[in-house]
Amino acid sequence: MTHLYYQYMRLFFSLFLLANSLLCLAQETNYPTDYFAAPMDIPLFMSGNYGEIRSNHFHGGVDLKTQGREGIPVKAAAEGFVSRIKISPFGYGKAIYITHPNGYITVYGHIQKFSDAIEAYIKKSQYQKESFSVELFPMSKELQLKQGDLIAYSGNTGGSGGPHLHFEIRDSKTETPLNVLLFGLDIKDAIKPSIKSIMVYPMNDTSTVNGKYTKQRFTVTGSNGNYTIIGSPIQLHGKIGFGIEAIDQASGVSNRIGCYKINLKADDELIYAHEIDQIPFNKSRFINAYIDYEEKVKSGRRYQLSYVLPNNQLPIYKTEKTSGPIILSPNERKQMLYEVIDVYGNSSSLSFEVVESNNHTPRTTVVKSKENRFFKYNRRNIILEDDILVNIPPFFLYDDLEFEFSRSEAKNGCISTMYNLHNKYTPLHSYMNVSIKLEGLTEYQKEKSLIVSSTNGGKSFSAEGGKWENENIAIRSRSFGSYCVKLDTTAPVITPVNIFNGANMNEKWSIMIKATDNLSGINFYRGEVDGKWMLFEYDYKKNLFFHYFDGSIESGKHTLTFKVIDGNKNESTYTTTFNK
Repeated sequence: MTHLYYQYMRLFFSLFLLANSLLCLAQETNYPTDYFAAPMDIPLFMSGNYGEIRSNHFHGGVDLKTQGREGIPVKAAAEGFVSRIKISPFGYGKAIYITHPNGYITVYGHIQKFSDAIEAYIKKSQYQKESFSVELFPMSKELQLKQGDLIAYSGNTGGSGGPHLHFEIRDSKTETPLNVLLFGLDIKDAIKPSIKSIMVYPMNDTSTVNGKYTKQRFTVTGSNGNYTIIGSPIQLHGKIGFGIEAIDQASGVSNRIGCYKINLKADDELIYAHEIDQIPFNKSRFINAYIDYEEKVKSGRRYQLSYVLPNNQLPIYKTEKTSGPIILSPNERKQMLYEVIDVYGNSSSLSFEVVESNNHTPRTTVVKSKENRFFKYNRRNIILEDDILVNIPPFFLYDDLEFEFSRSEAKNGCISTMYNLHNKYTPLHSYMNVSIKLEGLTEYQKEKSLIVSSTNGGKSFSAEGGKWENENIAIRSRSFGSYCVKLDTTAPVITPVNIFNGANMNEKWSIMIKATDNLSGINFYRGEVDGKWMLFEYDYKKNLFFHYFDGSIESGKHTLTFKVIDGNKNESTYTTTFNK
């Protein structure tokens, strides 16, 4: 009896664990599909989807087309209250966040303007703070909304590349953006994903692909969900990984969007799988470990790796993180199968054969630079020379790295040696510290100096900034490349667009001014009318600043003063009179 009792208890406990696992899975994946209404009363077509590959991040929402124009009414997707408003020249531009009672937050980005009540709430704060850029957190009873209430009009603000509405749904407890397409929006998609090619990777110095020690690209043939490799079977030796170039599309649009699920099987055994349901913001930059970063930089092709780099912390993987690569036994063959599936169940497959081959020649030993260092991804890595310090904390690399370091002569206005820190083909997850020692500068020269970086050998530069401590100027940077110190003594250039001295502005809807800077970038601006701060919006994509006439300027003759300061305290001021 005792033995049977323990058997029943083990069975009960196993069933309990299974039921609990299924319940947790259901809770994780079953989102409400009839709670949120469409944020616009137009047919919904996507120009970008959740999880789409973007520069240094996964796309956190869907980009909804707005018929190629701005000004489409945007409505609250459900009842709730405005919990956050962020106005910035960058990122989402003008964005509004609504907290809902069911535990979710909806986000609406790249807004042109808001409803009258919300616009008045924002402008009051902007004038109080004397700043276009503000971040506000209204109390729950200040801006309450019902489903369908007008909240804004679609636009093209911030980092937007064209008129559209960026729409997100987030978990209100974690702020994690969730896959919007799992919430039942009426977006039509009957198109299967498209597979373009695969990349096959030797994973160590003794592995080969078709007798070569370097990665090899294989194009595909096929259509309508069924693809095969041109050049199959592929001859492999040693440890081998795979990557796939695939995109998805939705009905009614030509835009390329991201893939939801990718599986890889070897002889029907699942060796790799991922599914993009939710990616926290603090994990999104791991996209640079998810793709073949080098290939993206070199050719623009986006290969999604079917193996996981040691310091890839994405939560999307459904197989063991050590699986993915294969090692074939002598003369062994395997049938490989890729499956690419979108949210709506449309799927495509790619089949190809691989065979083990010993037909490869020993690799020629490569003579390496004495200045190269071997960096471990899970350790702090430091370069300390007489005139430069580079500090890369642990887990800022995605894999171990033979780090290339060299010096070269100053170029194109640099006042220091140029330090070549590896190359642009290797991603860096977070900020390394770079400090350059430069003696003999005056205090004025220090004030006007900054560290710049280049990814093309010094032909062009990007400003990195810099903070001085004694004879050392230091920055934090998230990219490898060449670094040196430059002087920036050139003031920004201000160009009036629609205003001139004595202009009659009665027929104009705004004052428009353009301002550009040659190096360190615009760091501060201020517009005043008759000595009083006036709200000027900033469109950095066009280098434009504009004040909408909103009744704050009375009739009569006025004096406009517009000041711009760059990152190295070089200043320009434009003054004119106008009539209104």
